[in-house]
Amino acid sequence: MYQEFLRFPEHGSRTPSLVDLLHHLKRLDASCPSEGDLEGAPELCRWALVRRPASAYCQLTGYAAAHPRFEWGAPIVTSSVFQLDREFRWARTWSRFYLLSEFAPPTLRRMQAGGLISGDAELVDLG
Repeated sequence: MYQEFLRFPEHGSRTPSLVDLLHHLKRLDASCPSEGDLEGAPELCRWALVRRPASAYCQLTGYAAAHPRFEWGAPIVTSSVFQLDREFRWARTWSRFYLLSEFAPPTLRRMQAGGLISGDAELVDLG
């Protein structure tokens, strides 16, 4: 988990400590996002929740809208998911909140066929 934490440049030029990781995990564990958190959140369209057997964490895959790092409609796989709204309106990943639009399980197969996510990724049952 610390390795994933190091991938995100939110700490400036210094190397984050384990204390920084613990503070980040506490923020991820907040019970509900604020209106401000969701106001600027990118949207994930035609999304699916997936898990790879080698990982203890789930990820979202889908098509980005208004994402700060990807073109509109780009297929993406998010960082690890830490919170998922019970009504599937939003999700909190390691790096940001996402607004969720339509759930689309076939997206996983499309992403696998395109080589964006490994073939061993499995759809998570949301029922």
